[in-house]
Amino acid sequence: MSSWQWCRAAVEALDADTIRAAMPSPPVSGGAAADRIAEALGTPNVVGEKANAPTP
Repeated sequence: MSSWQWCRAAVEALDADTIRAAMPSPPVSGGAAADRIAEALGTPNVVGEKANAPTP
């Protein structure tokens, strides 16, 4: 098993209600998530312009 895979027991032990409670309601769209990430990185997206997508 690679280091980025979860073991079956860990996945089965997850509590779906706890996960749902920790997530925003309603879920944010992909665009809203991208805007939040860009803002956090100090490169906010501007409506009508190409979105900021920092590369490594």
